[in-house]
Amino acid sequence: MKNKEYKGMSKTANFFFLIAVFVIIAIAALQSKWLRSSIKQTLIKIQPRTSQRFTARNISKSFYSFAPIRKMVYVPAGEFLMGGTSNSNEKPIHKVMLNGFWIDKFEVTNEDFEKFNPEHKKYRKISSNKNKQPAIHITWFDAQQYCNWRCDNENLPRGTYRLPTEAEWEYAARGGLVQKKYPWGNFSPNTFNFFLAKYKPNNKNSNYCENVGSFQPNGFGIYDMAGNVREWCFDWLDNYPSDSTNYVTFNPKGPAKAVKKVWRGGSWGSLQNDLRCAARGGISPHHWLDNLGFRCVRIK
Repeated sequence: MKNKEYKGMSKTANFFFLIAVFVIIAIAALQSKWLRSSIKQTLIKIQPRTSQRFTARNISKSFYSFAPIRKMVYVPAGEFLMGGTSNSNEKPIHKVMLNGFWIDKFEVTNEDFEKFNPEHKKYRKISSNKNKQPAIHITWFDAQQYCNWRCDNENLPRGTYRLPTEAEWEYAARGGLVQKKYPWGNFSPNTFNFFLAKYKPNNKNSNYCENVGSFQPNGFGIYDMAGNVREWCFDWLDNYPSDSTNYVTFNPKGPAKAVKKVWRGGSWGSLQNDLRCAARGGISPHHWLDNLGFRCVRIK
């Protein structure tokens, strides 16, 4: 009698124990889903910290006093800390003041670039062969000619559209965040089990681009400022002046001449460290890479 009673109680306890386990698992799953959703919403709601009374998100459509052939985002004038401490060519961190400017919301795609140069289609690579993927196999001169074509298309003086200066690029990439590693903050791009950029995680193979705009935008509403493809900048590559911490630099455009042009932003083939806002490098303006693209800015 006692044995039967004991066994019955044991089965009942096990039953309620299993129910409790399932309830805990269900709550954990819901919390995880809620956390990921909350983080995504937080990334969307990041607002740029500037002295302006408007941001990239609340400018009315009437503020567009021109009709660009590609979607652009306005980056308001402001001051920021440029550079980093991870590599010697990122030092010293220094203050930069910039005028406001427009920048392409997305990297220039294959179909965008081929409106200017239809011949580019035969140079598409496996890493980027779809219409909505970023245009690669592009030299610095190719990118600059595309900017000139956009000026001609809108009957504007050449130079109105151009490649972003290195300072403009970094300021736009930071999206209003102050001295954070990445456009979304200090946490890694896959911390919460969903990716925030196209890159090469944990040395795993990655050999192609994603369509532009596949990941969350930064605080200015700009997409793919880390990963997917590196991006050409206007400047020649050189070290920052060693005494630049002693003053504020206004609208810098880099050295007058050097050997390499700057690229920024990391790519589908980059490790996490190269996705940082301050990371920089460069190659000859005559060369191209299958992980290097570009976007344009408009200064007026």
